[in-house]
Amino acid sequence: MDNKIIQEYLEYLNLIHQFSVFENAVNTQRLIQNISNLLKYKFIRKDEIVTLKDEISFVDVILEIFIGKYGECVNYKSEINGNITDVYIPNYSVLTFVECSLFNSFESKENNLNLNLCIDYFERNIKIKIQDDNTANEYSKENTHLIDSVIFKYNSFFSMDSLIDINFNVNKNTIVKMEIPKIL
Repeated sequence: MDNKIIQEYLEYLNLIHQFSVFENAVNTQRLIQNISNLLKYKFIRKDEIVTLKDEISFVDVILEIFIGKYGECVNYKSEINGNITDVYIPNYSVLTFVECSLFNSFESKENNLNLNLCIDYFERNIKIKIQDDNTANEYSKENTHLIDSVIFKYNSFFSMDSLIDINFNVNKNTIVKMEIPKIL
């Protein structure tokens, strides 16, 4: 999306936010603020390299948005083993797969979504695993170009191929494995 269009969306969100402040609609204020922050992160910072810690903080933001819409249907667990503050990745790398899991799940069924994020910090690399119980056997066509873009940016940034592996286990789950090589 063009930054000018995003700025217009953000201005309208700000207007709605002001109405919610006037009405003292605290939950609506928080939801609008989360959506605004997510749009800025996704589109305005789209070509940036960010810390893995920043990226993971926006996982919480998008989950809060979906929980606001679907209630407690989203079960999320994260396990982070090691220090991720000095690890850098292309913007919206992990979030793309989390977002796809969320959208695919609620398009295909109305049950709960179990989403697990595990980050393991090893001597030579960091491994990220995103697993959901989405029974779809592929990502939607709308998301395929986003994923291709992430894979390209990710592999280009690390100057390596095959750092992202996606497995669809039909009628069971989707597992995305990402590797971050340590740059010395």
